[in-house]
Amino acid sequence: MRRKWKKLAAIMTAAALAVTMAGCGGQNDGNSGSSSSEGAEVQGEVAAGESAQGSSTIYVEAASDPGNYQPSTRNAGATQVFLLNVYEGLFERAYSGEYEPLLAESYEWTDDTHMTIKLHDNIVTHAGDPVKAEDVLWSIQWAAESAEYSRHTTNIDFDNTKVVDDLTLELAIFEPNVFFLNDLSRIQITAKKTFEESEDNLINIANGTGPYKMTGHTEGVEVVLEKFEDYWDKDNTARDRQLQNFDKIVFKFISEAAQQTIELESGGVDILYDTPTNDLDSLRNNDEFEVFEYVTGQTVTMYFNSSENSVCNNQTLRQAIRTAIDNQAIVAAVYGGNARAATTIISPDNKEWSDDLAVQYPFDQDKAKQLLKDAGYAEGELTLKLATDDSNERKAIAEIIQAQLGQIGITVEINTYDAGSFNSLWGDNESWDMQINQFSALGSVLFYFNNQVNREKNVRGFWEDDAFQELLAPTIRDGNAENIMKLVDMFEEASPVCPLVNKTVYFTFRKGLTDYRIKNDANLIVNDVAVTDEASSWLYD
Repeated sequence: MRRKWKKLAAIMTAAALAVTMAGCGGQNDGNSGSSSSEGAEVQGEVAAGESAQGSSTIYVEAASDPGNYQPSTRNAGATQVFLLNVYEGLFERAYSGEYEPLLAESYEWTDDTHMTIKLHDNIVTHAGDPVKAEDVLWSIQWAAESAEYSRHTTNIDFDNTKVVDDLTLELAIFEPNVFFLNDLSRIQITAKKTFEESEDNLINIANGTGPYKMTGHTEGVEVVLEKFEDYWDKDNTARDRQLQNFDKIVFKFISEAAQQTIELESGGVDILYDTPTNDLDSLRNNDEFEVFEYVTGQTVTMYFNSSENSVCNNQTLRQAIRTAIDNQAIVAAVYGGNARAATTIISPDNKEWSDDLAVQYPFDQDKAKQLLKDAGYAEGELTLKLATDDSNERKAIAEIIQAQLGQIGITVEINTYDAGSFNSLWGDNESWDMQINQFSALGSVLFYFNNQVNREKNVRGFWEDDAFQELLAPTIRDGNAENIMKLVDMFEEASPVCPLVNKTVYFTFRKGLTDYRIKNDANLIVNDVAVTDEASSWLYD
């Protein structure tokens, strides 16, 4: 109803404007390129919030409610959809792919292991609390206690890190690392006072320094963000981004794929983050929408529990399972062919990629049965617990894997978790044998090794290999290309994960939005989407 009423109001406004112009006799004042500030039609892109039509509200689909909005706590993509508008880091990965200062006004490496950071002097949280160097240090220390974010702090030498003055922080690290700026960009900053004085330590309402403040959260229903008028960087026109293109952003939680498209077509949302692949053809042929395709560095992956608490600590068994899984069948059945079957831990977004990379474990059920026997297991002997979140996509993948492993004599028990419970499995080496998740490797497969199988940070899946770790440490320091490929070979042989699908994501936009751009981890920054006059019938309250 909201959309239909607004469209009708727009038509009535346009009619009234036409009558007014006719009453003026269409007089030309000799300056046809200009118009008065009242009743003027806006052409091309418009700055939301400046329109005479009222304030602008954009409705965006999100698949699930992460359940916790504290800084540096939830790292899943579904959470970042909201929090990238609310929280900021010392650095950001710009659209160029380079890391640039954000909350940091400037920085300097004084030697190989000491970085001096100078903050902007006008940063405040949405609660109005100033953000000083001691708050930044507190935010980093908070991240160090997080199961999801501690991996970004393990190289920080906290004993020798110090606050120099209100705006200056000296960070000490244990050793040089080519990914340290990325680590700092991930840590979400807020003021300690803001955190401690909130009723629930920001669990239900995030509070950071970003261009939007979170003003509402109805569990399982929606999150509401509103433009933060006191945003510290709102007057900066030099950055390659538009920070506040809407007055309000409402994220609506819609878990069912079919319902996502229905909500778009009925006017309930204006952007689909998770366009169902089954609906791509019809949406592409619908003049009301535009579908934006983006090939990502994300790989849907099945992780093995390689700890002593799971039979999957058997390398040959892991190889047998990889050989028994048909990735092409997963792409066809789950994604309708709108993705790429993964062939290796290297993704197409990585600099190490080439189109002629060999498939590491080609689908071969006879060979899989032999590997299962070599691993010491007879057909029908094993029952494995496969964990997944409650998204339709991953549940469908789990069912295909269940069927495929059943064909070589392995029984698979699927256990489905809500988003919050599923994230906790990374620290649990007893409740699962395999889990379906995904990773992002920005620019290089070394990014994945550094963040997910680095003993100094964390090892997702509890895989231990001394030789791998001994080679990884110097490679992280210098990025040596030859050593990266040696690491790839070691990793593929050990098979602590089973890459399944290199994802292509599809965002669908209602006509009137433009300049779609994607940042790291395939994230669309909603407030950076530009607006044209085509949006006048539905965007403004």
